[in-house]
Amino acid sequence: MRSCSYIDLKWVWLKPFIFLLTISGMFECTPLENKEDQQIRELLVTWNRLLLDLERFTPGYRAPSSARMFAYISMAAYEASLPGSPQYASLGKKIAAGYTPITWEEKQQQFCVLASINAAYRAITPLFFPNAPKELKEKINTTAELFVFQHKQQDCNASILFGKKTAAAVWQYALLDGKETRGAPNCPFQNYAIKAIDSTYQLDQDHPIAPLVPYWGCIRPIVVAMTDIKPIPPPIFSEKVNSAFYTQAMEVFSASQPLSKENQWIAEFWSDDVAGLTVTPSGRWISIATQAIEQQCPSWTFTLETYLRTSIALNDALILCWYLKYHYNLERPQTYINRVIHPDWQSYMDAPPFPAYPAGHAMLSAAAAEVLTGLFGDPFTLCDATHKGRKEFAGMPRTFPSFRAMARENSFSRLLTGVHFRVDCEEGMRLGTEIGQKVANLKISSN
Repeated sequence: MRSCSYIDLKWVWLKPFIFLLTISGMFECTPLENKEDQQIRELLVTWNRLLLDLERFTPGYRAPSSARMFAYISMAAYEASLPGSPQYASLGKKIAAGYTPITWEEKQQQFCVLASINAAYRAITPLFFPNAPKELKEKINTTAELFVFQHKQQDCNASILFGKKTAAAVWQYALLDGKETRGAPNCPFQNYAIKAIDSTYQLDQDHPIAPLVPYWGCIRPIVVAMTDIKPIPPPIFSEKVNSAFYTQAMEVFSASQPLSKENQWIAEFWSDDVAGLTVTPSGRWISIATQAIEQQCPSWTFTLETYLRTSIALNDALILCWYLKYHYNLERPQTYINRVIHPDWQSYMDAPPFPAYPAGHAMLSAAAAEVLTGLFGDPFTLCDATHKGRKEFAGMPRTFPSFRAMARENSFSRLLTGVHFRVDCEEGMRLGTEIGQKVANLKISSN
């Protein structure tokens, strides 16, 4: 695999004013590029890189909560930009009911796009990270101040207020999605309990962690509802040798005897679910979107739309995925193989604490890949350097010809790690593709 260049922005917090002088050169694509495009794109990328650090180091963040956070924060940034981007319309009635947009009433005043978006990020980000480490909480204000410096010569007070009000409106919308009430009283998984062995999900006795957020599938999606997709049930469970289900398990067992060096690289490259060590699987696709933006240097409106659509696709994919996981309640390869094939077999990585079908990595990857393909096209060569320089695992950059190729490899990696059957991955990919296409087709233009 080819290596690729990578802009590491983590050092910028040390020298704010040097950063402002230097970062323009990093992001400038052509000498004739519109300065406003460049500045607002810088703002969007910088905030999203900070969000990746926040979700990585804040206790309690896993793929579902991370996707939710990115979706609502991206929505706040998008809505805060609208008075300065007349080609776009408020999500308003285009999404699940409950959101009331803020209207720009200051017709006689200039609207400062950068100031409004920056204010929205500054206002809503701490609400999603009350338990963030102190140094990262400080970076929220530091980041905001970096971009205040760029517009302080203008009268942007009305725009700043608009950004704050928009963030508050989006936050209120987020509070209505059912997350705080564990999916409402009629959620069938609120009182979820692990059953005796009958093909259902079992605790890994070596790592007996309680099942993760079983109610998450009852949270309100933003765009794609459960009725919009057509899931296929998993194959009929069987422990009989040569049955279809047994064959699925044998494939996982055989692939690990042992993994080739290439397959080890693939497995570790996409693992993305170790708290404090890696981004979440959702954050990984925000990182991929960010790298595509830095490579392509699109307009700020395109950049904003990229983050919006990608994060909504991730959010909705994981809500629907979680519903199906606990609905089908299928056990993981580890417990099946130990019981039926080999008592001492160990998966290459520990299985996460929730049912297997469909695979979350596959579903969110396919959803994000469809959105990004719709935006950037296919083919689109990208060298993913999310884990460049990491020594704890095989994170060396890998080059891909398309976002869909990335999603396929991400999905396949879960079989290699031994935490998913092939059917989990295939159904996750199929459903994720459906969800991604629906989000990619969401009409947000004002025409």
